[in-house]
Amino acid sequence: MATTVIPFISRNINWLGIDSVVYPMDKRVKARNRLSDDLKPTALMIPPTCQCPIHQYPKTWLSITL
Repeated sequence: MATTVIPFISRNINWLGIDSVVYPMDKRVKARNRLSDDLKPTALMIPPTCQCPIHQYPKTWLSITL
């Protein structure tokens, strides 16, 4: 018998989401465009990587984590 623990974990939880299948395509495109433009989180604008010499690792690490 195959089963999961999800029914036990998800008790008293509302699983809320967006059913985009029935949403009109033109409105989905408009929403996607807004998410990639004016609603885009500013944290995503920061480049996820940087290059530095090995002797600067501690200083660079502190600047990223603080």
